[in-house]
Amino acid sequence: MDLHEFEKLNPEEQEKLFHQSPFKEKGELLLHAHNPLGLAHSLSQEELYLTAKEMDREERTELMRYADGDQLIFVSDIDCWTKDRIDPAGFVLWLETLLAAGEECLLKWMNEISPEILTAGFQKVVQILKPEREYPVDELLGDRPYFTLDENYFILVNEENLETIKRAIEILYENHRGRYVALLEEVISEVDDEIEEEAFQRRAIRLAEHGFPDFETAYKIYRPITQDEFETLRRQSNGAADPEEIHHRVPNY
Repeated sequence: MDLHEFEKLNPEEQEKLFHQSPFKEKGELLLHAHNPLGLAHSLSQEELYLTAKEMDREERTELMRYADGDQLIFVSDIDCWTKDRIDPAGFVLWLETLLAAGEECLLKWMNEISPEILTAGFQKVVQILKPEREYPVDELLGDRPYFTLDENYFILVNEENLETIKRAIEILYENHRGRYVALLEEVISEVDDEIEEEAFQRRAIRLAEHGFPDFETAYKIYRPITQDEFETLRRQSNGAADPEEIHHRVPNY
């Protein structure tokens, strides 16, 4: 439908047309609606994700601005992971998306996502030093890019991610000082593989509630099967007995 004509519709008509439209059109319609927030919240988490996938980066950022906390968590559960591991590039790109959507959007996600996800994600992209006072800081840091917000924690990060990571942590520092300290302490102290496994398990539970099996379960379901396995399944499904079993049952006259 022509967007100019869509904008002339009343909110009820827009909502009806919006829900009848394919995902490829939903995003553009939402951004031109009288009540984009209401339309975004009317989508299931899966629908919002599929709508976002059809949008360009700028439009997708705008959509995230209207998403609620559960919707943001669902999108991050998909976009920030590769199989059972957090994808560092995906994690940074997600932070960039939330920052572009606005400080409130980033805070909403950081407040509602499980702490294990934040810890495991930041462990992938930063190194944190908390030097004793008697040690010269410059000698420990060397020439690596870093920043500090309190002269207590020194956060080392790759140059290409510096601006994004710094701003994300600054927002946490400015709004939730206790969570800022807790996050950095956990990044320092938690064992990488253990905290990532815990984060993965929490993610798996959330996705299972939406019908998404974990990787191992999905592999068992969708892996190719051999001809012998297929014949066994076919016999089981139609109730026919195994020919070998029949052979042993029939008397040999």
